[in-house]
Amino acid sequence: MNEALAGTSKPDDSADPSSAFGALGPSDAPDGPEGPSASEVSIDVELVAPSMPPALPSKPPGRREPSRPSRPELAAGSLLGGIYRLTRKLGAGGMGEVWAAEHVRLRKTVAIKVLLPHAQTEPEIVARFEREAVLLARVEGDHAPYLLDFLTDDVYGSALVTELVNGESLADVLERPVSVEEALELGIEVAEALACLHRAGVVHRDLKPSNVILRRGADGVRRATILDLGVSCLAAENDDAAIADLTGADRVVGTMEYMAPEQIVCCGRVTPAADLYSLGAMLFRAITGAPVFGPGLDRFDLVHLKLTKEAPALPTARTDPRAHGLAAVVAGALARKPDERVASAESLREALVGVKELDDVASDVRTSGTRLIEEAPSAAA
Repeated sequence: MNEALAGTSKPDDSADPSSAFGALGPSDAPDGPEGPSASEVSIDVELVAPSMPPALPSKPPGRREPSRPSRPELAAGSLLGGIYRLTRKLGAGGMGEVWAAEHVRLRKTVAIKVLLPHAQTEPEIVARFEREAVLLARVEGDHAPYLLDFLTDDVYGSALVTELVNGESLADVLERPVSVEEALELGIEVAEALACLHRAGVVHRDLKPSNVILRRGADGVRRATILDLGVSCLAAENDDAAIADLTGADRVVGTMEYMAPEQIVCCGRVTPAADLYSLGAMLFRAITGAPVFGPGLDRFDLVHLKLTKEAPALPTARTDPRAHGLAAVVAGALARKPDERVASAESLREALVGVKELDDVASDVRTSGTRLIEEAPSAAA
């Protein structure tokens, strides 16, 4: 079982550098086993190359720079806010760490995200962190981690406390072959979660498999929980102009493989349609095991394709109505222009449900991407 707080589900040695902190870290670890490729790397770079800074004067010989104030390292047993005792690290990024912890009085297990010392001195990062807490508080239901607390510790600084999410990462699910039928189920669950965020006015901006946990509720029903709202924003029609974009209009945040074309051009003014593109890209990977425009592309080639070309048709290696229906829905989510995509996450979910309810195919062969998986013959045979 994976455990996560707003986007981390991996242990220390394999933690995704940005899964806990989105684009707060310099880059993403890959969702797949091949190692980082241009389409899998999360970028946070200026679209126009910045000018070189002026040379700094050299310091006088023998003069030592003053040491920066430091804080104790976070460790098992560290106490935050006087009530949360850390028990084990769940993940780490370039700007922070995520820990499992216990409320010392209530004996309740929680997850805590804490900024690293250098990040605590960066106003933009601190503002994003506080913003994440505000956005989490807006989302109701099981489709985002439940916000429990946001505190400032005298020693460790700001800390965000949520429920500890237990379940299977969608990134792990996509490591194995996925049939059309399973892809439909996954798409329905993620679209339902995405609709919940959009009803709260939240645009995620970094939806990808490692930011989705599949967990079962008390009723036994599996649901998708969307993690890591670290680079999320409010939809333009609900947002305050002063805080509409904490990342700057000339910067790109997110993961390029799943990023909508308009997000590359103007990250600060995306709409919920950008998240629909990301979900379409996730379904494309589920079936094919590869990014929409293929693996191994240079980042700039990928940007060019996204901005100038329509996504290729989803190959399912099947000709039945369900396969054709899934391909059509994915195409509707991956339209290059946002106003040509499916209207909403709820509409996308309804379309997937409609495809799922098509008559089953009388066949003893199911496909996953381009591989054929022969099912064992039934006992009646």
